[in-house]
Amino acid sequence: TFRCPMNELTPTPSRVLRGSSDVVPWVLWFLLLPPLLLGLACGGLHFWIVPRIDEFRPLLETQASRALGVPVRIGAISAKSNGLFPSFQLRDVTLLDSAGHVALRLPLVLAALSPRSVLQLGFEQLYIDEPELDIRRTADGKILVGGLDFSSATRRDTGALDWLFSQAEFVIHDGTVRWSDEQRGAPPLALQQVDFVMRNEARSHAMRLDATPPRVWGERFTLMARFHQPLLSVHAGEWQQWAGQVYADFAHLDVAQLHQYVDLPGVTLQQGNGALRAWVDVRQGRLTGGTFDVALAQVDATFATQLQPLALQSVAGRFEGRLLATGYEFSTHGLQFSTPDGLHWPGGNVTLTYTQAEGKAPAQGNIQANKLDLAALAQVASRLPLGPAVHDALAAYAPRGLVQQVQGSWQGPLAAP
Repeated sequence: TFRCPMNELTPTPSRVLRGSSDVVPWVLWFLLLPPLLLGLACGGLHFWIVPRIDEFRPLLETQASRALGVPVRIGAISAKSNGLFPSFQLRDVTLLDSAGHVALRLPLVLAALSPRSVLQLGFEQLYIDEPELDIRRTADGKILVGGLDFSSATRRDTGALDWLFSQAEFVIHDGTVRWSDEQRGAPPLALQQVDFVMRNEARSHAMRLDATPPRVWGERFTLMARFHQPLLSVHAGEWQQWAGQVYADFAHLDVAQLHQYVDLPGVTLQQGNGALRAWVDVRQGRLTGGTFDVALAQVDATFATQLQPLALQSVAGRFEGRLLATGYEFSTHGLQFSTPDGLHWPGGNVTLTYTQAEGKAPAQGNIQANKLDLAALAQVASRLPLGPAVHDALAAYAPRGLVQQVQGSWQGPLAAP
C-alpha cells in the first residue's frame, strides 16, 4: 500500500503569489486613500468650515492681501451646503490702491468648488455681480488694474495672475470699468454693463467681453480672444509669452474719440464713424498681423504733419497685413471709397509684399492689383507718407485712367528700386 505524507499534499504558494499578497494591501490603500481624503475634506468643509466661515474672514483678508500685494477688505462671508461641496458667498469685497483709494469694488462674489478645484487650491467657478473696477495709468507710466501693477510683471510677482489664469471659469456680470490716464490728461472713460467670461484650461485661455461705451462713442461692442501658453511655461500669469488671436466687433463706433486715449502709430483721426471688425494676431505680447473689415463715413485723417489731411466721404472693404521675418505683406479686398470732390475707387484688390535685404540677397518687392482708378489713387497717395520721390512723381505726371490689371516686381529699397 502506497502512503503519501500530508505535508506533501499541501500546496506551497509560488513566489509570485506571495509577492502579490504583499502588494494587494498597498494597492487597496492607494485606491481607497483619495476617496477617503476627499470624504474627510468634504466633511471638514460641511461640518467645521461652513458653520464658522465668517470667523475666518480676518484670516482670509490677510492671506488675500499677502497674495495680491494690496489691501483687501471683505464685508461678510457665508456658505451653503448644497451638494458634495459647499458654495461660498462674499459681500462688499474691496481692493485698495497704494493711496488707500478703492480701486476694485465687488458687491457680490459667488464661489463654487469641485474635486478638481480643491486639488488645485482654486475654484470651479467665480461669479462676480456688479463689480466696479478702476484702471489707471499713472504719470510715470505704470498701469494699475484694481490697484495691482500690471506694467512690469516679472516671474517673482505674477502670483495673483497665476492664480487668476488657473481658475476654471471666471464670470463678471453687469460691471463698470473706469479708465483714467494721468499721463495723457484725457477725461475719464467709463464702460457700463460690462459682461466678461474667461475659461482656462491647462495651457489655453478663452475670453469674451461685452460692454456699452458712452453714447458719443457708439453702440455696445464685443471683444473675444483665445491664447495659448508655450509648452514649457509654468507661470500662467506671464501673458507676455502667450500667442493667439483677438477679435473685435464694433457695430457703430466714432473712431475720432480714439485719439484722446490711444496713440495710433503714424495717424491722427479727426473724424470718422461706422462699423469695424478686426482679427488681430498676437505673439509674445506683440501684434504680428491682422484683418480689418471697415465701413466708415466722413473719414478725416492726417498721416504726417507736413501732408494734407486725407478726407473720404465713405470707405468700405477689407484690409489685411502681417509682419514677415524681414518684411511685411499688405492687401485689400473689395475696397471701395469716394472722395468729397467726386472721385470713386471702384472696388479693386491690391496685394503688396516687401522683404528687406538680408546678407547677399537684396531687398525685393512684388505688387498685384486690379481695377485701379489712377486719379483716385494719386489723390490718396499724395496724402500718405510715401516719400518725396513718390509725391514729386505724382505731381509731375498727374496720372488718370482705369487700369484693369497690373503685376510688377522689383529689387532694391522701395525708395530707390
